[in-house]
Amino acid sequence: LSDIQIEGVSIPDFSPDELVYSYESPDGTVADVTVTTTQPAANASITPATEVPGTTEILVTAEDGTTTKTYSINFTVPLQLVWSDEFDGTGAVDTDNWFHQTYPFINGTDWANNELQHYTNRTDNSIVSDGTLKIIGKKEVGYTQNGVSKDYTSARLNSKFVFTYGRVDIRAKMPAELGTWPALWMLGQNISETGAYWETQGFGTTPWPATGEIDIMEQKGFSTNDKQFVFGTTHTTAGFGGNSNGGTTPLATSTTEFHVYSMIWDEEEVRFLVDDEVYYTYNPVEIYGSRNFDNWPFFEPQYLILNVALGGDLGGPIPSNFTDAILEIDYVRVYQESSNILSATNSIFGLNENSATGTSVGTVLTSYSGSESLSYSITDGNESGVFEINSSTGEITVANGDLLNASTTPTYTLTVEITDGSLITTATITIQVSAVLSINANHSFSVQPNPVSSSLELVFADSDAALRSVTDLSGRILDLPTSRNGNTIMIDFSGLSQGIYLLNIEDQNGMQAVRISKQ
Repeated sequence: LSDIQIEGVSIPDFSPDELVYSYESPDGTVADVTVTTTQPAANASITPATEVPGTTEILVTAEDGTTTKTYSINFTVPLQLVWSDEFDGTGAVDTDNWFHQTYPFINGTDWANNELQHYTNRTDNSIVSDGTLKIIGKKEVGYTQNGVSKDYTSARLNSKFVFTYGRVDIRAKMPAELGTWPALWMLGQNISETGAYWETQGFGTTPWPATGEIDIMEQKGFSTNDKQFVFGTTHTTAGFGGNSNGGTTPLATSTTEFHVYSMIWDEEEVRFLVDDEVYYTYNPVEIYGSRNFDNWPFFEPQYLILNVALGGDLGGPIPSNFTDAILEIDYVRVYQESSNILSATNSIFGLNENSATGTSVGTVLTSYSGSESLSYSITDGNESGVFEINSSTGEITVANGDLLNASTTPTYTLTVEITDGSLITTATITIQVSAVLSINANHSFSVQPNPVSSSLELVFADSDAALRSVTDLSGRILDLPTSRNGNTIMIDFSGLSQGIYLLNIEDQNGMQAVRISKQ
């Protein structure tokens, strides 16, 4: 074989030693394939793909009539950008895209793999400037968070976007300092990991590694030689930790230049790339002989994580002269096939029981690549007609405020159906109704506003009453900025994500947990 042409155009850098090619069909249709051979009597028979995605097989038989070689061209449909962060702003990380995971999920004190840092939500550890995100690992002796002191800080960001199948491109430059363990990776949305973003949204049903983990890029930190390599890995129930499946590739300029670290994930396999070159492919059928839940949990949505761990099992010892190290990220981009992208985000909204008819509750978030208009409807959970939804925008409002009562119905679970006329998806919307508390015979304190977007005012009438803690629904104690003036405490909720939190107040009636809706 001397040449393969697709629609009359030769494959760039063609080599007869490379037997498999991938070709993105610009319009999603199957292209015409032709071949030429170096031997006049050689024969090349072509079995074309009938649809995209699909494979065209080329069987070349040499002049002797017996020697053969088979070539394959894998046709794929165009990918479309469905979610990204270009980090073009200045200052704090965009909280519409990212959640700072700060709670150590091992006994509330430590992270996995013997990491040594606190992860914080401060701009000291994650900041956007000059067109890039900087995740900064720092030495800060005795830094205390959640009542625990550690000597190092860093940041760990969870994406507020999940997807199933597609391509991820992350352009980044690794830290050169020893003792650092940078990672660009993914976990199943359903992971039961206290303090992770999707756990706080009610999705935590499955322990690791059954959720599946895809490490798009990691780098060890034991030696300067470690900084000359990067690796990609999958973790499943069939192979995890030291028995995981992955590959390593040399990259001498990983700490001095930006490179694009990529992952391509489809129904069959996960491929790992650096600068668009594949260096490892995980295909469970090739490794285990078949595909099952243990070796392929990757049919469920996953979310992205960006972090720099300090020390730990892969970070190695931290040098005594270590001060700080920076993982710099230029962009994060997620692509999917344009033919089937319609997804919606399950959300938790908060509402005050005194909310009037017409009050906005929240808007259903969707990801859609098509050009048709979307239509929204509530299909379940609204039998009493308390809420209504704008069929064009997805905004949910109160249809009858007189029916709101936190004592009788503190929670509504709505199913919202979204369609473009052919594609259909659903979102589960949880609406938490909060009681309006004021100083009266039953309470020695008042709380307002509830729901809260930024600052909440807690007023005590009883000097013996006290705020003991603020927690999330999992019981994790939150360290929120507060100020006090006499019997009034101002609590800053602005740094928290949307959801339900608890004020734990002790007064003459004992300990009381007050539900606060953060909008």
